Parts: sequence; C-alpha cells; structure tokens
Amino acid sequence: SYRVSVVGYVKEPKVLELRGKKTLLEAIALCGGITDEASKSIRLTRPTAEGQTSVLIDLDTIATGVDPASNLLLLPGDVVSVPKAGMFYVEGVVSKPGAYPLLETTTVSEAVATAGGPDTTLANVEGAVLYRKRTDGSREAIPISLAALKDGTTEDFVIQENDVIVVPLSGPKLFFDRVTAGILRVGFSSNF
Repeated sequence: SYRVSVVGYVKEPKVLELRGKKTLLEAIALCGGITDEASKSIRLTRPTAEGQTSVLIDLDTIATGVDPASNLLLLPGDVVSVPKAGMFYVEGVVSKPGAYPLLETTTVSEAVATAGGPDTTLANVEGAVLYRKRTDGSREAIPISLAALKDGTTEDFVIQENDVIVVPLSGPKLFFDRVTAGILRVGFSSNF
C-alpha cells in the first residue's frame, strides 16, 4: 500500500492509504469530490530524485474523457491539490452586484448575466468598463459596450481571474429616475 494526500477544496481532504493502481479522478472521488468553490485546475505534486515536480491539470479535460492520458496514475507520496476557484466581480447597475467564482471559461456577457444583467432602466449599456490587473499590479481599463456584445457586433472575450466589470449609471436615465421616483436604487462599490 502507499499514501497519497488530497488537499484543498475537496469535500473530505485526507491522506489516502491506497492499494493497487488509482488515478487522479479516483483519488478525488474517494475524498467526496470537489466543492462548489473548487477550481477546475488542479495541481499534482510528485516527489522525484531531484526534489519534486509539479503539473497543473484541467479537471474538465479528464472528466469529459477528451484526454484520458491526463488522468494520471498516482504514485506513493503524490499530493493532489485542489485550489479555490478564482473570482470575478460585477459592480454597478446590475441586479446582483458582487463577487462570483470563476469556475469555467466565462465571457464578459456571461459574467454580466451571472450578476443578473444590467438594470435596463438605469444602466449605461454603452459605457461599461472592465478593469484588469496588469503584471505590475496596476489596473487596465477596457471599455465595453454591452449593447454591441448583445447584438454580436463586437467580440465577447473571456474574462480573467480578478477582473472587475463596472456597469455605470446612465446620466439622463439617472436624472429622470431621481426626478420621477425621488429615490436611487443602486448598489455600487468602487473599492476593489
């Protein structure tokens, strides 16, 4: 028998005492599977004569059977690490502003839809901005037209971990709403 550790965002992280050949998926299954917050990229760290080697494996690729070879056979001393999924943020004039786990490949329009979509009575669907962290730590502002994404006239690109999408208020709509309703229904947080 040999030992393999499964750590991170699995339902029951533990050291498995294994007999016979077991694969990566089998080890994760023996730990109850992954949690809702788990990333789909898992890391396998293996002791070697030179120290240790580490490889990142896409769980969806294994689970769907697209690349069966990536469902590696485990060896004694292997550590399977399932990290927490990265997050993306949608703020401004959307139904449910907040942080969402980046569990799979997600486009800008899918991210906005996850947050309940823009409030059509108040949002400026032409003036949304995606803030993306650069390698130096600063943020790049990428202008987005949600209207152009919706009608397919601009490319709906994939978001990255820690992206912040801000859907702003429309000036004229804001004025009209304040005058007619006397209230403002907006949850906006600029501290990211």
